[in-house]
Amino acid sequence: MNKDQTKKLELAQAAFAAALRTDLSLMVQPRPITVQLRVWPELVDYLHDHNKRNRKVKPTHVEHLAELMRDGKWYVTGQGFSVDQQGETIDSGHRTAAMIQAGYPELEIVLTLGVDRAALPYIDSHAKRSAADALTLMLEQSVQNWAAAAARLMVMLERDGTIGGVSWKPGPEAMAFAMTSMAEAFREFTSLYRVESRSWAASRVAAWMVYAAIDLDFAKRFALQVQEGAGLQKNSCALRLRNAILAAKAGAGGGGGQRALFFETLTLMRHARLGNETLEKLYVAGEMTGEERKACSKWKGGAA
Repeated sequence: MNKDQTKKLELAQAAFAAALRTDLSLMVQPRPITVQLRVWPELVDYLHDHNKRNRKVKPTHVEHLAELMRDGKWYVTGQGFSVDQQGETIDSGHRTAAMIQAGYPELEIVLTLGVDRAALPYIDSHAKRSAADALTLMLEQSVQNWAAAAARLMVMLERDGTIGGVSWKPGPEAMAFAMTSMAEAFREFTSLYRVESRSWAASRVAAWMVYAAIDLDFAKRFALQVQEGAGLQKNSCALRLRNAILAAKAGAGGGGGQRALFFETLTLMRHARLGNETLEKLYVAGEMTGEERKACSKWKGGAA
């Protein structure tokens, strides 16, 4: 496509957007037609008011989207706003409600009119993008599931001081910030997270990241000892963790289980760093030291 052809398409898009501004009855189209345009209040109200038979709008998700819009974190993607052949909105209920809540920001959108109502069951019915998929796209590098799960827990821990029983869920932006802040530590841990046929639970990785923020060389040595298991003394911190990982069942057992694994791992690493290598008994505290809390500040990415 040459420059002249591109210019013709741009002019056609602009003409259609201008026509819609003067006559919203053009929202009713017999066949699909797609245009990229900058929204205005009347168009947003139309999309919102004609959202009659769509899924129920969730206020918390609307507020999250409105916050992103207010912060300038809105991007044009292939996921457009859809209207059926009768002029009813069939995809964008949350986004249009968020635009109203955000004060009608002049955002660019992709709008498709004339969509067959029979297509509704198939809209957004594809496989949901995982947290690892979202982070891979944002960071432009491959992110494994264990790393995405650990980043989620790290942000929750930095925000609330705990990783159990918290209803708030961090968005991919905050998780990406945590991973970027600890990029070197994540790279070092990538070759260490497997222990024979088992891997560290995400909550254990988050605990490891606390000490990676304090002393990365120590954290690497400790993880390598856990992985290899060679020459470890009976009741040593690394051997205890290795045995716990190998004996673990799949999953951490919910928020309470994650919290327990996190503090068990944190306690073992704390003792190992202090030189208390052999422990007859292990008393697991439910709080972090001041030094450990300070380390978490390196993960701070906001509440996106």
